Amino acid sequence: MRSSYRIFRVFGISVELHITFILLLVFLLGYGWLSDGFVSGIRLVLSFTVLFAVVLFHELAHSSVALLWGVNVPRITLLPIGGAAHVEIPEKPHMELIMAVAGPLFNLVFALFCFVFLILLFPGFYLSLSLDILEMAEVIFTLEGFLVFLLKINVVLAVFNLLPIFPMDGGRVFRAILALFMDYTRATTIAANVGQYLSLLLVFGGLFTFNIMILLIGGLIYLAAGQELKVVKLRHALAGLSMADAAIKDYVFVSESMSLRDFMEYAARPQVYYYPVVDDSGSVVGMFSPEFMSKSSPADLGTATVGDFMLRDYLTVKAGDSVSEKIIRILERDFVFVEDDGRIIGYLTPGYLSALASYRRMKGF
Repeated sequence: MRSSYRIFRVFGISVELHITFILLLVFLLGYGWLSDGFVSGIRLVLSFTVLFAVVLFHELAHSSVALLWGVNVPRITLLPIGGAAHVEIPEKPHMELIMAVAGPLFNLVFALFCFVFLILLFPGFYLSLSLDILEMAEVIFTLEGFLVFLLKINVVLAVFNLLPIFPMDGGRVFRAILALFMDYTRATTIAANVGQYLSLLLVFGGLFTFNIMILLIGGLIYLAAGQELKVVKLRHALAGLSMADAAIKDYVFVSESMSLRDFMEYAARPQVYYYPVVDDSGSVVGMFSPEFMSKSSPADLGTATVGDFMLRDYLTVKAGDSVSEKIIRILERDFVFVEDDGRIIGYLTPGYLSALASYRRMKGF
């Protein structure tokens, strides 16, 4: 089952809703409806929709700067705790610094416009300091309430994102500044450690105040900081390697018409987990793994074929591509095929890259 679904494309970027976000909207509609009627449910859904529209514009601000520099931004995913632009960030401190501040800067400018409109249209407007979205949702159907809502959420998003909690925007600014004076791996290590300590404060704050959202945000930031540090270390350990250099070349082509029994008897090899699948013309049409046979029954062995269970959605990278530059794409998949002039010459997996990186560190690369 897919975890996110595309809603549209903008500037070549796929904007996707995570399945949990869709479930959140359904929950909010039901919660508001049961609490105070159908209109209350619609009001809650509308409030969160506006909130995440602002989050999307925040992420698009980051992405627009990245695109101006030719940096790839394949997609933006909207989750219940915020948005995530999947940006292949270059290890250039000045570029990361400008990309990081673009999002909060957009929010501050947007908040300023809302404030100016409020002064012009509603000179005596009331600005409550409450950040309770349920309370703010009560007045969102009026123009004054809507502008106040936009003002508040933009200020909150700007301030929160500028906290030095890596990998949030403020943490990326912190890393970029550090990277001006030290190597990128060390800068990332320091920024990630600081980010994890601060995210634990958010976790404890969420526990003591019984705020599930703050608790979740703190926990996910902690995990994200560790994951990004791992990626940077992998990238540096594998620097200089091409896909062809790193590819696992111990593999066997299998026919999509081969029965599962024949595969087990004649093709399967120990320690080989992925098999390119070819059609009658010899063209690669998918990938098969013995693990897929867990979905089959003993009766299938003689009748079912490799083609019935193979994975048709696979990623191919070019043999001459740099592993370190494409590391994110590889880590997002269980495996990728390596292709040279239209021929499959091997494959890569995240687990193998981690093992290869450890070996290269041991050897002093």
